[in-house]
Amino acid sequence: GKTKRGLKSVDSGLRNLAKSAMAAGAAYFTARGLISGFKTAIEAAGKQEQAEKKLATALGHTSRALLNQASAFQKVSQFGDETLIEMMALASNMGIAEDQIASTTEMAIGLSEAFSLDLNMSMKAAAAAVQGDTMMLSRYIPAIKGVKDESEKLAIVQRGAAAGFEQSRANTETMTGSLNQMKMAVGDAAEKIGDLLAPTVIKVANHLKTAAEKAQEFFNAFRADEIALQ
Repeated sequence: GKTKRGLKSVDSGLRNLAKSAMAAGAAYFTARGLISGFKTAIEAAGKQEQAEKKLATALGHTSRALLNQASAFQKVSQFGDETLIEMMALASNMGIAEDQIASTTEMAIGLSEAFSLDLNMSMKAAAAAVQGDTMMLSRYIPAIKGVKDESEKLAIVQRGAAAGFEQSRANTETMTGSLNQMKMAVGDAAEKIGDLLAPTVIKVANHLKTAAEKAQEFFNAFRADEIALQ
């Protein structure tokens, strides 16, 4: 009877220990999840901020219209708005006028979809075509080769790009496309969280930078004194 009571006590202790371990584990993984989530949000916000800064620098000002257009293009393509904003900056740097950047970006999305091209290359080809150089696209659109009039060449490119853009729009309605749209929407939400955290992150980063610089100055001075004594 005494042994039985002892075993019962041990069993109860093990149960309590297991509950405590599970609670601690849950807290640990919850904390890790939050930290990971904050890290992801900050990184997403930082990437968006860099893309927007790149476009603003290229234009010489911030264009809310182009930023909104990038968000609209995201909903009918496989590309996130931060990527599209970077492509808009590229178009501007290549000499595309601000009022043509949105249409050139749409053309780049269409060319990428129609001919399975990297978006960066598509934007370069689209920007070149708008400015009268269709050589980059001649290998993908053979019909260009037999045409001498530049405006007609551009029209051929625009038709191909328009067909590709419609394919892109249709792809967002497939299962894979819907999942990709969901991921990008989650990414946009993370960016908003990152924006809220940004002031604190910047403040902490500046404090840590100052602390690191002071520590480096101290050790440099300490090292100099040590050398002098030798």
